[in-house]
Amino acid sequence: MTGRALCLLLGWAVPAAAQRTPYDRAFELERRGSYVQAAAGYRQILTAHPADLNSLLGLERVLHELGRSGDLGPPASAAVAAEPKNPVLFAVAVRAWTAADRADSVVGLVNRWSAVEPASEAPYREWGFAALARRDRTAARRAYQLGRERLGRPDALAGEIAQLATWEGDYSLAVSEWLLAIRATPGYRGSAVGLLSQIPVDRRAPLLAELDRRAQAPTDQLAASLAARWNEPTSGFERLMRRLPVGAQGVGPLQEFLEEVRSGTGRDASLARARTLEALAERQTTQRAKHLAEAARAYSDAGEQNSARRMLAQLSIDPRASPDAAATAGATLVGVLISEGKLEEADRRLADLKQTISLEEHERLTHRLARAWLRDGKTDRAERLVATDSTVEGFALRGRARLYRGDLAGASHDLAAAGPFAAERSDATERAAILAILQVIDRDSLPALGAAFLALERGDSAGAAGGFSAVGAGLPPDRGGAQLFLLAGQLRAGQGAVPEAEQLFVKAATVASSAAAPAAGLELARIMIRQGRPKDAIAALEQLILEFPQSAVAPQARRLLDTVRGGAPQG
Repeated sequence: MTGRALCLLLGWAVPAAAQRTPYDRAFELERRGSYVQAAAGYRQILTAHPADLNSLLGLERVLHELGRSGDLGPPASAAVAAEPKNPVLFAVAVRAWTAADRADSVVGLVNRWSAVEPASEAPYREWGFAALARRDRTAARRAYQLGRERLGRPDALAGEIAQLATWEGDYSLAVSEWLLAIRATPGYRGSAVGLLSQIPVDRRAPLLAELDRRAQAPTDQLAASLAARWNEPTSGFERLMRRLPVGAQGVGPLQEFLEEVRSGTGRDASLARARTLEALAERQTTQRAKHLAEAARAYSDAGEQNSARRMLAQLSIDPRASPDAAATAGATLVGVLISEGKLEEADRRLADLKQTISLEEHERLTHRLARAWLRDGKTDRAERLVATDSTVEGFALRGRARLYRGDLAGASHDLAAAGPFAAERSDATERAAILAILQVIDRDSLPALGAAFLALERGDSAGAAGGFSAVGAGLPPDRGGAQLFLLAGQLRAGQGAVPEAEQLFVKAATVASSAAAPAAGLELARIMIRQGRPKDAIAALEQLILEFPQSAVAPQARRLLDTVRGGAPQG
């Protein structure tokens, strides 16, 4: 029995250091950051075994950390001499001598490597990458050109040349080379889109024009993806469809474009998504129902309700429609009905869908329908829909329903419960402004104020301004009157009724004890500036800052004062 076996049998531990190899010890030193000692350890191994790849790569890593990558040249050349047909060792040697700025040694290694692999792009690609790591584009270009000449293929190293041309701003060459690379290896398309999409804004239109000029399906597809990334999704879709192959051949490009626009926001993104899905539905019979359902939803999101209905009509007669597709179609139809103002029908269909669509989708549609009922003046219907809804939006909608009926106490409770959060920041800001008004009014009920807020919800800013002004006249100035004059003035200013707005701001600004006074003073100053009265504006701003130095609008007033002083004649 050996000594080691006896130790194991008796349960004695063999010292860990005795079990570890020289490579393990060098790697542990590297892991600890002891790079000088690690380099010595790797060198010791390479002295005995020059072609030990793990040790050579370890030495490469630690020399890089020490800023001495060029020192790897001799050990790397020794490794190649020991195994002169190993491409990986050639790659390490090319990187090493490039880092040492020894072009003659690099060329010699590339020549020997290409003799071992005469049909491979690897020697020239590795040389180019190593040169680019040193930001030497001239050497990289030389490497790629030499490789193309020797390999005798017009598309050799096209991806690398395209990349270099893109970085150098030679977009005509970049387009040509990217097309060659994509034809040879379709996977290059993602690299092409990723790099070209980062070009300066002022070069985008010329690049799209260059792609259009080529008049080829691959350039159309590139242009489509780039336009989508540059916030022109509908233009991208039109470019894609110019020469898109018919039938199944067009599915791949459509799916790739769909991924570009899938997460986009806004009408154009929704419209591009809808049209892409519709085109896919025409080409993919097995997925037709799914694509139609998603297209209907996207058309509805884009406000194209007729197109959404057209998709839903096609889906209704599709024998392959799955329960999920039918549920999606039903949810989309509810959205279409809400957009068309057919709220009764939308209400009925939404109730029928409760068991077939997701909780999140049902909640989203419920909130949208409740908001529509509010705009229609049916506050009871809206409140009933969200009666047990404990979400932020649920509290906010109940608060609005009560506000529009004039129930100020109930509205204050629910709007405060909704808190400062919302999917849209503007909603939270608007709620905070409403609460600020309600909290200073000594009334639990005020139907006239509710009617004014409802007019604002419906987009009737003129009616809302008149309502706020009338209610404000009947309230003490420091208990809501000034705040309502300020709100009415802001609405009048937005309508372009400057004289009426100025009168309302004056009323609000004269109540020193009101929180609306400094805000009204700032609005007055802005009106004076627009009317070409800089001296009056300066006086108004100086008075505002003097009287309300701690106001939330004081910093804005100071910045505006500096701007006006800079442009106003002194005297």
